[in-house]
Order: sequence, then structure tokens, then C-alpha cells
Amino acid sequence: MSNDQPTNSPTGDREVISELTTGRLSVYLRCLDDLIKAGVMTVSSQALADRFHLNSAQIRKDLACFGEFGVRGVGYVVSDLRQNLTRILGLTRTRRVVIVGAGNLGMALADYGGFNREGFSIAEDIGSKRAGIAHLSGASELAVFFGEWNLAARLYGAAEAQRERIGHHPEPGEDVFIERAREALEAIAFAAAESDGRSLSYDEAIAQARAWLDEGS
Repeated sequence: MSNDQPTNSPTGDREVISELTTGRLSVYLRCLDDLIKAGVMTVSSQALADRFHLNSAQIRKDLACFGEFGVRGVGYVVSDLRQNLTRILGLTRTRRVVIVGAGNLGMALADYGGFNREGFSIAEDIGSKRAGIAHLSGASELAVFFGEWNLAARLYGAAEAQRERIGHHPEPGEDVFIERAREALEAIAFAAAESDGRSLSYDEAIAQARAWLDEGS
């Protein structure tokens, strides 16, 4: 299936813009970012090509697909051209992104600030969340082993809440260990501790588990 997209030509006709063209626009945008950081106010297509090892004729041809941006005898106003390319590429609105099953790479991507600058908001990092849930469950099980019943129930509640949030179900028999805490605390106290855990945010729950584990290390 083609990824070509239609756009209005300067004459008002609809013409197809290739994926290669839009890909080059992304390159031009990054070049313009570098020029802005360097304090460059205007640039010609030839100067842009020379500086970033591009083709000046190709630059002019690509930009002409979307309108007239240059000023004769001056070239392109860098900030204006950047604004136009940002709009053309659809980067003026935020897109929510889910990272699935990427483990350590997913956590690194989620922490990368460039996504927010480019209009991408990390809505969920399911790969690292599953690892975090396993961490919470493991800490809860260890708390049962040491007889820390309230902590075990609280971390169990936090793990269950995060599982429900991403639609991840535990393996059969995975939560058998928590029955010891349920029996030790009895129903009302266990439910209260579990509810406290469910009220924690993901980061708060992970912080509590790590703090307790660090105390015992």
C-alpha cells in the first residue's frame, strides 16, 4: 500500500506527495533547528545544501510542492520556514504514543525528552510497566516471607491496580502467596491495606517497594 499523500499544489491542483519528499522535509526541519541554534536568520537553498550536504535543486523542488516560502534575493527566513514545515509535517499537535514490550529500551525511550519537543506524548510504556508490576509482586511476596503483612497487602494492591490499568492478567496461581497475608490480617484489615496500595500511583508504589527493599539490603 502506498504511503503517498495528496496535497494542494501552488496552482490549486491536487497532486501526490511521495513519502521520500516528506522524509526529506523532516531532514530540512532538523537542519533549520541547527541554523536557529546557530543564530542564522536567513538562508538560501544553496547555502542550506552546502552546509548540510544536500541538493539545492531538490530542496527548491520539495518546498515548491507546498507553496512559495523564499524571498527573492534573500532566501528563506529560517524561523518562518521552520514554522511552515512543522505545520506541513503535522507536528503542531500532540500525538499520544504507547511503547509496547520494549523492556529497557522502552524505559529509555520513555525518558527521552525529544519526544515531547517533537509533539509526541508517551501515554503508556507497557513493556516497562510489566517489569514494574513484576517488581511490585516480588516485593509483596518477600514481605509475606518476612511477615510484613500490611506492606505485602499494600504492594499487592498496587500491583493489581497497575495490572488492571494495562490489561495484564496474572498467571494462574501467581497470587497464592498473598493468602497468608489475607489470613494474618483478616478480611477488613487486608482490604484496607490493599485499598491503600491501589490508591498509589505507579511511581509511588515502585518507590515504596524500593525503599523497603533498600532497608533490608
